[in-house]
Amino acid sequence: MIEPAFVRALYQYLNIRKVSLSADATVPPTIDVPVLRDGQKLPTHILAISDTSSSSPPILAPVPADLFAQKFRSDAIPSARPDSPSLVPHNESLPGTPRVITLPVIPLSVPHAPSIPLLLLYALGLQPHTTGMATHLLPLEAIEEFPSAAAMSQAMVRFCDDDQLRRYVAFNQGLWKNILALGPRDTQVIEMVQTAWNVTADARRIKQV
Repeated sequence: MIEPAFVRALYQYLNIRKVSLSADATVPPTIDVPVLRDGQKLPTHILAISDTSSSSPPILAPVPADLFAQKFRSDAIPSARPDSPSLVPHNESLPGTPRVITLPVIPLSVPHAPSIPLLLLYALGLQPHTTGMATHLLPLEAIEEFPSAAAMSQAMVRFCDDDQLRRYVAFNQGLWKNILALGPRDTQVIEMVQTAWNVTADARRIKQV
């Protein structure tokens, strides 16, 4: 459950170099992003993801607008305008330097920013093996008890200390709230996160943390 790893994976799948904002920076209207490999699928926008419970800088997550519209019910990305920046990779600097694309930046406020990159990876289908998502939501000992939700909760109680369980609770509850807010269409992703949250909430009830 390490957010930066999910963010790095998003950039790798979408063939651009990772960018970020400093703690005191304002969100710009566009950002230039170096392209890793020519001829591959590229994003069309950068989501600047934040939530009201954190003072951390927004997480910058690349997305292709057409894929986002197909996979989510949310209208977070507006329709393209005629004056939108060009997505054709360009290089106006020295020969041999990476080519860049200029992407619009869309501020997006969500219930839980740290879990959004994981949701994007799986709900957009960039990471095709949906079952692998479970390993980020529950300890292996709990996953091995599937499909018994009660046994999964008991496994979490046995194998997680209080701090570990609190981290699972915060992440899975936040991820479930993000699903309710953004409306992904992938039923496998929805069911997996709902199960993980129900199991985690029950483990919290049993352990009383």
